Amino acid sequence: MKMIDGIAYFRPSDVGAVLGVCAQTVVSWDRYRELMAREGITNTGIPTPRLVGNQRHYTAEDIRQLQAWRANLQRGTMGDYWLTRMGKLGKDMKRKRLMREWENL
Repeated sequence: MKMIDGIAYFRPSDVGAVLGVCAQTVVSWDRYRELMAREGITNTGIPTPRLVGNQRHYTAEDIRQLQAWRANLQRGTMGDYWLTRMGKLGKDMKRKRLMREWENL
């Protein structure tokens, strides 16, 4: 935790501990938010962290917003995002997943 102007800021590892995920997951969520912003989607529900020394820091309100966002996250949203980012390997994995789903019908 870091105090800046009387406000407590938490690192991704602290946020992850509260939410029950690893720090890398919190960073991945922010990368997802950045990608969506570049595509013009700004209402993802993921708060923008404050950068201090090029490191992400979150307020207590940001943590509450992440909890609400995570509770409403639909299964597959982040997975589809990462498969898209993986290029050809991601396309192959997505195709195999669709084939398995098709076989189960």
